[in-house]
Amino acid sequence: MLELLFGAWPVVVAGAVILSLISRSRRSLKEVRRLALRHGLNLRQGEGPGTFLANGSVKGRPVFFQSRWVRTGNQRHIQTELLVDVQAPLPGRMSLSAEGLGTQLLKWLGEPDIQVGDPRLDKALLIQGHAPEVRALLRDAPLREALLRWFARYPTGKIHDGQVTVLLQGSAAGRLEPMMRDAVALAEVLAQAVARRNPPATAPRSDALPVPIRLPAGPRSKPTQLLPAPPEAPAPPRPAPVAPVAPVEDPDPLHLLYAARHDRLPREAALQAALGRRYAFTLDIRDVAWTSGLFLPSEIQGGRTAAGTLQGSETEVAVRFPAGRNAEIDALGRAEERPRLLPVTATLSQWDELYRRPLLDALPQG
Repeated sequence: MLELLFGAWPVVVAGAVILSLISRSRRSLKEVRRLALRHGLNLRQGEGPGTFLANGSVKGRPVFFQSRWVRTGNQRHIQTELLVDVQAPLPGRMSLSAEGLGTQLLKWLGEPDIQVGDPRLDKALLIQGHAPEVRALLRDAPLREALLRWFARYPTGKIHDGQVTVLLQGSAAGRLEPMMRDAVALAEVLAQAVARRNPPATAPRSDALPVPIRLPAGPRSKPTQLLPAPPEAPAPPRPAPVAPVAPVEDPDPLHLLYAARHDRLPREAALQAALGRRYAFTLDIRDVAWTSGLFLPSEIQGGRTAAGTLQGSETEVAVRFPAGRNAEIDALGRAEERPRLLPVTATLSQWDELYRRPLLDALPQG
């Protein structure tokens, strides 16, 4: 009997840990529901117990929350991601993240790090992007102070692709509201700095005098007169340019992109080479989920995202489908038979940094 009890104690402990994690995640979910009600956010259940997706607008800025279960070694825990759109034209490819062992290793491997001339900022942050524009923006003193405070509080935060993002490990109970408030406040400071850097152009004066034209005096003509300039004839409308349709290609660039998923510089090069093309392949579907995210193209809003591998390979991709194909994609996601194969023609939208795979948008059938 004692041997049985002692042999079963690891299972009992593991069960208690799992129940504790689920209980904390449910407390986080209750907090998210209250947060969604206060700010009018759209909230729905995520893919696991106690997980969620939420999106909406806070102080005029789009906000997106997502939580999910992740595995680190032999342990599972909740991870929550927050994105706030700055809604201002930040410098090209500007990326700011807190310095750490990982960023120091990247710099040692040759990753560029812009120095802006502020010793505190240069020491605290890995700064990337178009150097002249980034330096010009970071000369803004209120913005520099806000960045130092924010990254000291949220070292897992990042500013990238015009968004303020934070990654929260473990239970988010008690931390979501201040995290969202601080991220929205930083987005406002960034937008204000951009406005100070790029003030709106001054409108032309409505009382400006017309440009005079001097007429030469003939032998019996009247003295030289000043006449207003005649109105310019409107230019004929230009025909809208017709974008060339890219040919359908084999997915070889997608294989190269996925193979470089752990190496940032080769991945950036592979991504640029893979964009702007149409690919035809067969997707071996692993799972199907609701499509979520900020600023989704109208044709895929309310649709489904199918994740899986390119048939006959280990290359993982995710494909977003329009809402008109929801019934078809949902049926494939529920099918018990394997493999679940779907011919797809799609364009590459972006690299999904969260899941480390290419993200594509399906093209209309026909």
